[in-house]
Amino acid sequence: MSVLMVSHTSFFGGAEQSLLELAAALLPNLELCPLLASPKGPLQREALERGIPVLDIRTPRLEGRSAAGMLLRAPRWFSVATALARQCRRQQDIRIVHANGIKAFIPAVVAARAVGLPCILHLRDYPRRLALTRFLVRRADAVVAASCFVADALGRETARLVTVIPNGVVPPRIPDADVTLALRRELGLTPSSRLVVMIAQQVPWKRHDLFLEAASRVAPLHPDTRFLVVGVNPWGTDSDYRARLLCRAAQPDLQGRVTFWEQRRDVGAILAAADLLVLPSDNEPFGRVVVEAAAMGVPAVVPDRGAPAAIVVDDITGVHFRHGNAEALAEAGSRALSDPGLRQRVRARAPEHAARFSVEAHAAAMADLYLSLLRDRSATAARVCRSATPVAPGRTERNHAP
Repeated sequence: MSVLMVSHTSFFGGAEQSLLELAAALLPNLELCPLLASPKGPLQREALERGIPVLDIRTPRLEGRSAAGMLLRAPRWFSVATALARQCRRQQDIRIVHANGIKAFIPAVVAARAVGLPCILHLRDYPRRLALTRFLVRRADAVVAASCFVADALGRETARLVTVIPNGVVPPRIPDADVTLALRRELGLTPSSRLVVMIAQQVPWKRHDLFLEAASRVAPLHPDTRFLVVGVNPWGTDSDYRARLLCRAAQPDLQGRVTFWEQRRDVGAILAAADLLVLPSDNEPFGRVVVEAAAMGVPAVVPDRGAPAAIVVDDITGVHFRHGNAEALAEAGSRALSDPGLRQRVRARAPEHAARFSVEAHAAAMADLYLSLLRDRSATAARVCRSATPVAPGRTERNHAP
């Protein structure tokens, strides 16, 4: 049986990486075979390198669009749904359609209904259009949330429809010592320098602005500390946001202390070179980089609201701060940099904590959900067939084979 996994974007972000790792983990499964449907781009190339079959689709660009702008692109969504339905009819071993997010679910559920297949809505992002999300949740055959934080955001009325299955995270590869030293030299760091990093897409809700404001407060207390921001805006929206960040970093209190890098694949090397990870996002739905930091034994500073607050054990695997508050973030970061015992506790406890988010456990839970959904549909179809079977006079329905 095949699972058609639908992604509306070709960008290789956290949600897409989680989908790809799930597909790769399912490849050895004898019962379920993944088929990725996405636009051409990095996600497809990475899938092909891992031996995952792909289907090319062309989705409309929705990032930064208003509700009216999204509606104007409805004909494009219909063409995507038509292409998906055509593929399902052509490849008759497809048994489930798995939509990676709200935008992918719109054409996926239309295609699934057209060919009579179940459709799963996988919520890996925080629901920012809550009314639309609740409307779509009720039209899914199963709903998966990446964290309890995402599930709770939907409200009580949809709680019974949602299963929480945390994302799986492949631990970063631990680099050789010379690779770490080379990266620190690239940043102009001395052996005594401290490095605080933020790895996130460069979009406003990730709160890079909060990171920089906190950095301006930490810098005078820890003169040898440098700050690294890694990530891009993959959709090209909010260009003024990046300009504001660069302008803030060029101010006298931070000048020469902050480095900006675009998206990098050597996350393990960056974390190995870091003394502290900071992820100050508003309503972070999961935060895979926090799990990656834990796997590397690096303390993480995260807000007390969002999924990372449940991943990080305060003062054991990292530090919490009051969300949205730059002063609280600076205080938490300064405390983490000043506490040598924290790094020791993180190295001792965090890797075991990160192992709870293994890709194997995630794939096993998703496979159970797929098979359970198929069994339920088969049982329902059998009951419908039995109830529709005419019973001859003088005989009971029990006399008939199902």
